[in-house]
Amino acid sequence: MIEHDDEVGPIQARVRHLVTEDFKLTVYEWLRDFGEIYDLKNDPHELHNLW
Repeated sequence: MIEHDDEVGPIQARVRHLVTEDFKLTVYEWLRDFGEIYDLKNDPHELHNLW
């Protein structure tokens, strides 16, 4: 798992990633209804968010 803090506008925000050989999942601490899931085998450039 990869975790990092980014400054987004006036707030400090936590972003978490879980990356496996097949998928990448990203969740944002401040967004409850949005995230990102990518099928890395079929979408290696992460163009189609499956969330």
